[in-house]
Amino acid sequence: MNKLNKDFLCCTFLIMLICWGICVICSLSGIFLDDHYILFVPYLLGGWSPTIASFLALKKNDRIKNVKEWLKNIFDFKHNAFSYMMVVLLGMVFIVPQILISGYESGAPLLAIVVMIPMMLLGGGLEEAGWRYILSRN
Repeated sequence: MNKLNKDFLCCTFLIMLICWGICVICSLSGIFLDDHYILFVPYLLGGWSPTIASFLALKKNDRIKNVKEWLKNIFDFKHNAFSYMMVVLLGMVFIVPQILISGYESGAPLLAIVVMIPMMLLGGGLEEAGWRYILSRN
């Protein structure tokens, strides 16, 4: 395992343990996400720890110079527009049956697709900037 991979993994798990440790300590103290929305900050930062660690590890190992260069490497648009439209379409194929099966009174309204698709792409896809970009370079 090379130095970049070690730095990335250590940084990822350190950020995750600190952020989610805060959430665990708060929940043991009776402070829950339902009542205190500020706890979403460490919760989300813990989930995005691979993305944050990706930038920090690459910067530490002099593979990138700034955030702009890192973003250019992460979001390198190599495919045609049809490929990106398929991502959105498959996201809708994933959500629409769930909404239709659960019904509108117990499930999310159909307009939630407008909010959920970008959340799935950004929230779930951001960790790929770390795991796939650094650990699976090929």
